Amino acid sequence: MSNTRKIRVSLVITLNIICCFYYVVTQAKDFMYDTKDRIKTNLNLKGYILYKSFTGSAGEPVEAFLRLFAVKDGEKIKIEKASDFYKVIRIIRNEQEALDLVRFFTDINNHFLFNDIDYIEVYKIPNEEDPGFGELRENEFKKFFLKEPSVYVEKGKFIIERNLIRYPNGKRLKQLVRSKETVTLDGHYFFEVKEVIAEGESIKILLKYYE
Repeated sequence: MSNTRKIRVSLVITLNIICCFYYVVTQAKDFMYDTKDRIKTNLNLKGYILYKSFTGSAGEPVEAFLRLFAVKDGEKIKIEKASDFYKVIRIIRNEQEALDLVRFFTDINNHFLFNDIDYIEVYKIPNEEDPGFGELRENEFKKFFLKEPSVYVEKGKFIIERNLIRYPNGKRLKQLVRSKETVTLDGHYFFEVKEVIAEGESIKILLKYYE
C-alpha cells in the first residue's frame, strides 16, 4: 500500500472515529438532566420521573431550549407534544385528575415544553391584585362573561371546558377562547376551540413572549 493510500485510509478512520464520538456526545446531550430540574407533579404516571432538560446548546430565552424527559429505570423518553404524554400516564381515574392533566400542559412553567400547546389558562384574581401572565381581575372576568372550568364525562371520556388565552400564530390574532379538551382514561389528549370570546387588541391579557 502506497504512503498516499495509507494517509487516506488513516484520515477516513480518524474521521469515522470523530463522527462516532460526535454522535455519542450529541445523543447524550438529549438526556442530560439534574435532580434540581425535576418536575414535581401528582399526576398518575407509570413510575416515571419528569425532568426539564436542555438539548444541545442553551441560549436566550432559556425556555426555548428546554425539553421534557420522562425517566424510569434507565429508560428515557423525550416528550415533545401534549398528545404524546399518554405514553407515561398510568390511568386517569376521575374528573379532578383530568383537570390536573390539562392544567399541567398549560401551566405557565410547562406550556413551552410542548410543541402543540400555544395557550395558557386564564385565571380570575381579586380586583385589588396586579394581574400576571394569563390573569384577569374579577371585574374583567365578568366583563367577558367567563365561567369557571367545568369537567364532565361523555361517552367514557373526560371533557374539560375552560378559558384559555392563545398566542398569535400566523394570521391568527391573540385569542381569548372557551376550549373543549378531551382526555381519555389512558391519557390521550385532544384540543378544540368551542368558542372565540374575543381577539386582537380588545384582549388586555398579558402573555409571556419568547422572542
